[in-house]
Amino acid sequence: MSFPLLASWRRESAYYTYLYCQFLIGVPYFIFNTYVLYQIQVVGFLIGTDVDGQPCTTYCIVPWGGTRLDLNTVLLYMNALGFPLGGALMIILSAYSDFWDQKHLLITICFVLTGALSIPVYWLQHFTVSDFQYLSGIAITFGIATMITGSLLNVYVPYCMRNADAANTGTDLLHDAPMKRIGNEDNTRGRSYGFVMSILGSVTNYVGSILMLVLGIILSRTLSGNAAQTAGLLITTIVGFLTVVGSAVAYRGFPPIPARPRSKGNWFRPILELFKPFNDLVVRKNMSALLVSYTVYTDCTIAISSVVSQLFLAEIHPSALEWSLYSLAASLTGLLCPLIFLWIRPWVKVRLETWLLGGYILILVIPVWGCVGLANVDLGFKVWVNYVASGPLQNSTHELRFPIVISLVFLIVSIVVEICRGTLSAFEIDRKRWKCVDKATFANSTASTITDRGSKESVDICNKA
Repeated sequence: MSFPLLASWRRESAYYTYLYCQFLIGVPYFIFNTYVLYQIQVVGFLIGTDVDGQPCTTYCIVPWGGTRLDLNTVLLYMNALGFPLGGALMIILSAYSDFWDQKHLLITICFVLTGALSIPVYWLQHFTVSDFQYLSGIAITFGIATMITGSLLNVYVPYCMRNADAANTGTDLLHDAPMKRIGNEDNTRGRSYGFVMSILGSVTNYVGSILMLVLGIILSRTLSGNAAQTAGLLITTIVGFLTVVGSAVAYRGFPPIPARPRSKGNWFRPILELFKPFNDLVVRKNMSALLVSYTVYTDCTIAISSVVSQLFLAEIHPSALEWSLYSLAASLTGLLCPLIFLWIRPWVKVRLETWLLGGYILILVIPVWGCVGLANVDLGFKVWVNYVASGPLQNSTHELRFPIVISLVFLIVSIVVEICRGTLSAFEIDRKRWKCVDKATFANSTASTITDRGSKESVDICNKA
């Protein structure tokens, strides 16, 4: 007796394990960032003062790192520490993992670390300076761990794409139907496979957060007093234990990915790989422009979320229940938008670049809204390239509105770069050339061998064309 779902799991274990792991990382990530950051800000407002030593109102001065800083400055510096360190470690580990076929073991270790960092937060619920310092330190480390985990998970997207193209036979009821409706410009199963896989990974990521937030709302409604206020921290700790246990599925479910060949004793080869992406940025103009515009856009959304959350806390003074509902609204939006996009894209025949530009313009509405004075509260946002620069200014003025102009400028730059990338002939020629290289390299590769020779030959062929 055969079971279709079981057979599909065995045939595509990497695909299903990827979706499971996106769910697994989404649970601690959103819960931690919801309740731990809420606790940090609540504790900050209770232990801090204004510049006159009076209780906090719209801003707060707190002890941090051996000095006293504006609470929003602390959040900016936490991001300024987390993103560069996480990015550097992510690049180093990714470079070395290319030469190691046990990537699933590395992912498992990252999941265990992520869960372990979530476990102690329930016992850090006191309104003291020490708990404030511990929570901020754990939050920085947690952000680094989840950044590395997410990047390593994405390694399995191109792996599954290659397998899909190599085994372009048969029918899969779970995947083929949505893929045929994507209308992918390249008309290859592998690219459509990766497209759907990425979207469904985002969906399962938000499903995990929604389930935990709903649980947090239920506990906040049923419990009373301090137990209701700290219910989120209890859930975060429990989720930490579950993440550690659930990481075993990642180890068992992900297949080993073939490692790149490395000559014996050539230990510095992975180090040289660190510089290869920078070389690609130099020769691939289209990719460089996309990276610049998308990086600014992505980090602006993170910064917007960070500052709006503090603004919400300062102006509304929400309870744990109200904070959970606030976070749930964001998670529901994150769940519905990819599904709506996946559904309407086959009927709206525009390129992905057009959708991307639309997203840039959509978020631009928020800083414009603040700049023209339509907002009724002091509103301002910051981007990552501005974290360290804005920190001292924020610490001196305690004003949330002034950085909005900087944020607006960066978002406009992002839109201009993307428009140039889509309209200038130099970028279009570069895109077609490297598209030819990627297709030729893809055709010469298999899921079981990874070499540099095919890539070099492909470049020569496309240069001659």
